Amino acid sequence: MVEAEVLPSYPIEAVSRGQVAVLDYLDRTNTDAYTAKKSDLIAFAEEAGLSLFRQTGHSIRHSGGVTGAHTGADTIRSSVNV
Repeated sequence: MVEAEVLPSYPIEAVSRGQVAVLDYLDRTNTDAYTAKKSDLIAFAEEAGLSLFRQTGHSIRHSGGVTGAHTGADTIRSSVNV
């Protein structure tokens, strides 16, 4: 007889709307020939009005690039395990 698997007893956080939107974007964007970059995720989040970014006193965008030690993509990565 096979034993039933025990479910975790700790609380599991629900996925946010922003996390789902980013995962959907990655699913639509990534191909065998192209993988979205941090700057793509940042641009998508800004265009979609997602609140995944926390300003840390550094500009997220500067002259078309990403600046600062902490970027919104770091927050996205930790949020969605990208």
